[in-house]
Amino acid sequence: REVAKLEEEAWKLKEEHAKTLLQAREEAAAERKIAEESRTELHKSHDLARDKAADHTLLVEKAEELVRQLATMENEVSSYRTLLDRERFHRRELEKKFEEQELKRLNSVVDDHRQIV
Repeated sequence: REVAKLEEEAWKLKEEHAKTLLQAREEAAAERKIAEESRTELHKSHDLARDKAADHTLLVEKAEELVRQLATMENEVSSYRTLLDRERFHRRELEKKFEEQELKRLNSVVDDHRQIV
């Protein structure tokens, strides 16, 4: 009877240990799964951060290129304005010269006409 009781106790302890061991294995598996999911999420986050950094770099480069293009265009506009101002000045000078020549010619014609009259 005592042996049967000890055997039953040993069997219960064995079952309890088996249950505890199974529970520990399940918890360890769940922890491994969580750790793997966390690693996967971390990799995804790193990939996303790298993508964002690359996008940022490209946007900065694009902005710098646009600033350079704008500066070039502003310089071109300034050059064209200077050229236009010179052309206008030259035109005024030519018109003034032309008017003076025409006036001289007209005055000459008028003088000739006066002499005839």
